[in-house]
Amino acid sequence: PSIVTKGKDVWEKTRVLYADATGELTVGLWESSPGAWRLMTIEDEYVRLLEGQIKLTDEKGATRTFEPGDSFFVPEHFGGEWENIGTVRKVFMSMKRKRA
Repeated sequence: PSIVTKGKDVWEKTRVLYADATGELTVGLWESSPGAWRLMTIEDEYVRLLEGQIKLTDEKGATRTFEPGDSFFVPEHFGGEWENIGTVRKVFMSMKRKRA
C-alpha cells in the first residue's frame, strides 16, 4: 500500500497465477493484513473475496463493504480508500489497458 491511513506495518503478498504475454491481463491471489490506504487505480480489477472484509470508500464518501463470497469490480481510475477489516484474501483478475 502506498499511503497507509490505518494500521501499522501493513503487509501484502501477491501470487500471480497467470499473466498474458502482452502484460495487460493478470490473474492471481492476494493477501494483506488489516489496515487502510489511499489509492488511485491504474487498471480495471475483478475481485472475488475469500476471507476478511473489504470496505471501499470513493472520493465522494460513498462506502461499500464486501464479505467473503462477494464479487465486485473496481474500475480503472477509482480513487478513494481501501480498508481491510481483518486479514484479507482475494482472487483477482486485473486488466491494464495499453494506450496507443
